[in-house]
Amino acid sequence: MITAIIQARMSSSRLPGKVLLDIVGQPLLWHVVSRVARARQIERVVVATSSAPSDQPVADFCAERDIDCFRGSLEDVLDRYYRAAKEFEADPIVRVTGDCPLIDSDVIDHVLAVYREGAYDYVSNALRFTYPEGLEADVFSFDALKRAWRDADQPRQREHVVSYFKYSGLFEIRNVENEDPVGDDHRWVVDEPADLEFVRRVYAELYGGPESEFGMNEVLDLVARRPHLRRMNLGPVRNEGQFKSFADEPALPARELSFDRSEALLAKVAEIMPTEAFKHGLRNRLIVRGMGSHVWDADGNEYIDYRAEARYAILGHGYPAVDEAVAKQIRDRGTFAAEAPLEVAEMLIRIMPGAEAAHFVGPGGAIEAAVQAARAHTGRRQVLRFEHGDLDDIRQDLEDGSDSVAAVLLVPEAAEEPAEYLRAVRDAAARHGVLLIYDETASTFRLSLRGAGEYFDVVPDLSCLGPAIANGYPVSAVVGRRDVLEHLARTETWSAYDGLAIPLAAAKSTIDTLETEGVIGHLWHQARRLKDGLNVLAREYAMGSLAECTGLPTVAEVTFGDNSATLRPTADLFTRECLVRGVLFSGQHAVSYGHTNADIDQTLRVYRTALEVLSMAIREGDFVEHVEGAPVDAMDRSSYSNAPSKS
Repeated sequence: MITAIIQARMSSSRLPGKVLLDIVGQPLLWHVVSRVARARQIERVVVATSSAPSDQPVADFCAERDIDCFRGSLEDVLDRYYRAAKEFEADPIVRVTGDCPLIDSDVIDHVLAVYREGAYDYVSNALRFTYPEGLEADVFSFDALKRAWRDADQPRQREHVVSYFKYSGLFEIRNVENEDPVGDDHRWVVDEPADLEFVRRVYAELYGGPESEFGMNEVLDLVARRPHLRRMNLGPVRNEGQFKSFADEPALPARELSFDRSEALLAKVAEIMPTEAFKHGLRNRLIVRGMGSHVWDADGNEYIDYRAEARYAILGHGYPAVDEAVAKQIRDRGTFAAEAPLEVAEMLIRIMPGAEAAHFVGPGGAIEAAVQAARAHTGRRQVLRFEHGDLDDIRQDLEDGSDSVAAVLLVPEAAEEPAEYLRAVRDAAARHGVLLIYDETASTFRLSLRGAGEYFDVVPDLSCLGPAIANGYPVSAVVGRRDVLEHLARTETWSAYDGLAIPLAAAKSTIDTLETEGVIGHLWHQARRLKDGLNVLAREYAMGSLAECTGLPTVAEVTFGDNSATLRPTADLFTRECLVRGVLFSGQHAVSYGHTNADIDQTLRVYRTALEVLSMAIREGDFVEHVEGAPVDAMDRSSYSNAPSKS
């Protein structure tokens, strides 16, 4: 029998008794049960609460309303679900939480339909977030539930029913995507008082009585008309409880690592190639191989990689389709470019807003080419470059240099309020005949397939794109206005593109993959899990500002304090503790399409241990005592600085 099991308890730490709080004259849980029961495929609805005395009111409520109820373990929710499903002969099971009074029956039916049409153990609409928070529905078979109940052995896996399904890698799973994905700032779950007030306002506007059937689209229309509602309860982390549960797991031991071969190789490099000695940013090891989200050093030590070649390996190392395209180019055409520049240029012009032309250069030449084009177009020499800067200062610089400034070069995601900031800079630059150039070399395709221009709705004159256009192969691009880029024609020869033939073949395959696969959604989902997970765990270990992940998830950076006295020792210790547990971290989360749920889970376990060690070191005031293994003095710390730059 297709059975929805709604988990509910009274002992919420942030909003005690929330499941029975009033919404338009009825308990919150009553609305959840009623809305779930409207799903056409649901045959029975069961409330699963605990046998703790604190949950007696939930049992009484179910008895009064003639709702099937099961009582089981308070902490082992997986056991509670399994026993409830067994008692009520549920198969498949639809899991819903009791704090989602805006759950949509049509969404439940859609997830159920996908489950019934395929050979899946577990189907969810929350493996990647394309629905508002509070519309999550999970469907799984009784056999899968029994297997998870039998084999899951971590506290987090017992507390969170679907954790083992999602992250063990042992089940056939499927995510259901919203046809019109919404952002993560739609929060319709009730965890905080502000959430309850939001839901009450929605019901006051849309609820028409027990037979009322408003759903997701009606709520989206309402908050579009009344944007102040959407802002009422922003802020809390999605699925915060799951991240907190990592703190309950045991600390991970450090691995016994050997770097003998790496050190020998680097010593040889230092002897005959001294400028290359620390090319990889790591003194004690040399990365020699990568596959997917993992890399190996010369000694065979394996790491989950969050450097991704300076964020360029957007699909992951050794992505098969890209490498096959490169092999075909080498086999069939060698280094001759043929149509490759034209094909990739047409692709970039099609996807990048405002792009009329494209120009290709080597891996570090996009900014230089854009600056050259801007100077030739304007007849001016000066370029103002900002990571982020005070808007009044930029306006003043433009005013002072109105006859000499050719362009303003910005890292678009670096500002506090990027959209407003970029719009103001663009308008100020335009008043003085100055071009706006985006440096997207490190963020290429990470905000949106169509770049920062679309994401922030502020289109520049030129955008500089990095080797991520080719999944890390050595080619960059400048795209934008034709009347600006055509100035490069005097310095460009066709033969120059022959040297880019192989990376351009990689670029064509990479962009094909980005357009046809769910890469961008995957990056956002995994990067948000890392960001939220680290921040929740940092709060659990009372780190304050000494460890914090900031910025948009796919381009976020981890900061360690706000002055040099705390920055270097905390950064070094955290990096070391991650390294000896198999996570290659250098201040940012360069997530790729290759990062799996298991990778993110393991990384959060490592972060949990590293933060615990860091917390102890801070309390005791002795960082050296807590460092295991070789130091990381040669680690590139540029990612740890928050200071703005201007040139």
